[in-house]
Amino acid sequence: MTANPDPRLDEIEDRLYAITTGPWEHQPYGDQNQNGDYCGGYILDGHGEYLISEVSDRDGPFIANAPTDVAYLLAELRKAHEALAAVEKLERRWATLAEGDRYYARRIRESIRAAVAAANRDGQ
Repeated sequence: MTANPDPRLDEIEDRLYAITTGPWEHQPYGDQNQNGDYCGGYILDGHGEYLISEVSDRDGPFIANAPTDVAYLLAELRKAHEALAAVEKLERRWATLAEGDRYYARRIRESIRAAVAAANRDGQ
């Protein structure tokens, strides 16, 4: 794994690993109104203990899924950083090979960047 270019990601990950054991679960309670919303809800930890005793029906699922979502986003961001580092290494290697031939070096650089842009659009 490459060095993390943004130390803030490590701080976020540290906070994520310091939270109460999950998975967290949103439990709505009360009757549903005409919009289908419940009166309220609460968030339980992985042991069925209360984390939050009062949460809105709309915020509950977001809060309950936040640890899993943040872990997923951190992993995806780290993969993107690693892919970018690999592309930059490849670009430097090709630039060295094409040294003295600016046209060839520019074409290689454009091709690499186009491939990365296409992969990003395709979600790869």
